[in-house]
This record gives sequence, structure tokens and C-alpha cells, in this order.
Amino acid sequence: MKIIEPSVEIITEENPLKRIELCGRVCYKSEAKITPDSARKFVAGIIKRGHTSVLEHARVNVPNPPDGAVGFALIYGLLNRMNETRAGGMAMNARDFIAMGGTLDQLAMLENAEDYMTVRFVCDRAIANELVRHRVFSFSQESTRYVSYKDGVTFVRPLPFEWAEEDKGWNHRYSTWIHTMGQIEKMYQELMGSGCTPQEARNVLPLSTKTELLMTGTHQQWTDMLKLRLDRAAHPQMRYLMELLTQHELFPEDVTLRKKNAGEQNDMNLQEAINHARQVYESYRNTAPECDCAMEHLQLENWLKELQSARKTLGLLRSAPEMYESNALCLDETCVMQVAFTFACAKCEISKDTKCEDCPISAGMRAMFRQRDRIAKLQKKARGEE
Repeated sequence: MKIIEPSVEIITEENPLKRIELCGRVCYKSEAKITPDSARKFVAGIIKRGHTSVLEHARVNVPNPPDGAVGFALIYGLLNRMNETRAGGMAMNARDFIAMGGTLDQLAMLENAEDYMTVRFVCDRAIANELVRHRVFSFSQESTRYVSYKDGVTFVRPLPFEWAEEDKGWNHRYSTWIHTMGQIEKMYQELMGSGCTPQEARNVLPLSTKTELLMTGTHQQWTDMLKLRLDRAAHPQMRYLMELLTQHELFPEDVTLRKKNAGEQNDMNLQEAINHARQVYESYRNTAPECDCAMEHLQLENWLKELQSARKTLGLLRSAPEMYESNALCLDETCVMQVAFTFACAKCEISKDTKCEDCPISAGMRAMFRQRDRIAKLQKKARGEE
């Protein structure tokens, strides 16, 4: 059994035939068969067998598109995969080029396009299953039907979960996970030893099984995808993998710029939310007398109007009028903190849930609430009420 960490590699091969061969051989883990002159034969073979999706990993600039190229694209709905180049030609993937009548000899002579990227993700099967949902991309994946793991199964450490980090030492969660992986590897090898083929034995493999996924798309497609997969709502392991990608030294500059702009805006939203929460809390804490009913405060109406407007804009779960009618707001210290937190947590788009575990505002507020509860309990005990 082997335990590895997730990783990313940006493919730099510019020769379209060699690029296709590299991506195609990942499916069968036959990269060792690549030679300086093996690409043309390999590509011709996959075309003959009808496995033409692998051709989509190469995107080329076609200076003189075949006659009727635009009409062909319209009929088959391919215009979203073809772009005009600055030189007046068209950028398209190799599959579309061959479908339009292009030959392998012509394909081998074409220049690699600059508006796309191919990434090799080494991750677990669970994250790969999520990635292939982005259907505008092209994929090739290590096949558990044909690749045999009889000599040992490789599993991916479930980072960034803290219990899975190597420097955290041995712990119950990690020992449970690694023990389970060891038992599964044993079962897989027993099935292989009994005469099962890889496609039969794979039924016992877990989501933590290592896989390699080649993923190709235009820069705009990557931009759209990263917007979703770097969001806080994405799975932590997915965000971890996408952060490895965006930190790669070969990550395309135009995609990087878009990502940085989005990140900077998120930071601004968060800081604005924190400042607003602090201002609201300090304002009401210093001016509101102690009372049991929020409706007695003259300032409540203006605050509710602001809160109501914010809730409509930010799509919060409860409306301000509902809180008003149920007397849920009381402008003593506790309620002011709660209102300020609820507004700010949603405004920074971290969560609409007041129990959001990831929100730094939430963490601070919960600490205040715990301290308040401890003090109240001690006061009751001193008065003999407990």
C-alpha cells in the first residue's frame, strides 16, 4: 500500500500528436511505451477504434480552415469550441479538425493554440467524480478496468483535513482511515489472486483510491470553473487541489489575474462586513439602556429598515419584519452582538447560517456568548438560584 498527496501538473507538450499520446496513455498507464516516434501510430490507432475524445486534449491554430468549417460548426454546435485567431484563422481541438477532413500529417504541422490548458490531476476518485461534472471540458482518466493494482493500491491522503496531515502524528481518525485502506487493498489482491480481472476486482476500491485525470479546457472555461471550485461552498479537498493549481508556476497569467481580482474583492467584502458589525455593536451597546423589550428603543426602527434592506439584498433566511414581530431583537448587549454578527456573516458571503464554523466573525461571537453564559451561571450560583 502506498499513500500519496494530491498534486497537479500543467502539460507543456506543444506537438499535437505527442500531446494526444501522453494524455491517452494515462488511461492505461502505458506511458512507458512512449518513444520519439510512437505518437502518430498511437493517434491513428485510437481514431481507428473510435476513441476520438482523446484528440480533444490538443488544440491547434488552423490558418486556413477547411471549406465549410463554420457551417460544420453550426450544424454540430461546435462554435463554443472554436475561436478566431488574431491571424485570421481558427483555434479548434484536434478532434474537430479531423472531423472536418483534416489529416494527421496536417495536424502534426499545426501550431499549438495559446488559449487553453491541460492539467494532470493526481487526486482521489471522489474529487475526480466532481471534476468530470464540468462537461465543457475534455477528460481522460486512469482506468480501473484495465489498470491492475495487484502489486499494491495507491491511496490519496485526504488533505486538507487536519487529522490527515502527516506532522499531526498518529491519531484515531487517521489510524481508522489507513487501517481501512489496508484491509481494502488486501481484499482487492485476494480477488485478483482468485482469478478476477481488474474490472471485477475494482468493485471493492474506495473513493480514496488514487486516480490520474487529464482535464483540458480554454482559459475562459478554467476561469468559470475555478470561480465555483475555489468558493467556500466547494468541498475542502477540491479547494485544496484548485489552490495547488493556481499556485503552479506555469498557471496562465490571464486566468490568474481573474482569480486574484475575485479574491481581492472577497477580502474587501469580508473587511467591510467586520467593520460594519463592529460599528453596529458599539453604537447600540453604548446608547441602548438595559431592557426586556426591543420595541421600546427609538433607534430600533431605523436599524430594522437597514437590516431589512440588507436581508433582501443578501438573500438571508429570515426577514427583518419577522424578527420585529416576534420580539426577537432586544438591544441589550447579547442581542446587539447577535444581530451584528448575523448581518456581517451573511454580507461577507461566508454563510447565511449563524452557526457557520468557518466564519471568523462567528468564532468571535460564539466566544463572547460562551463567556456570557459562564458569567450568568456563576451569578445564579452566587444568588443561590442553582
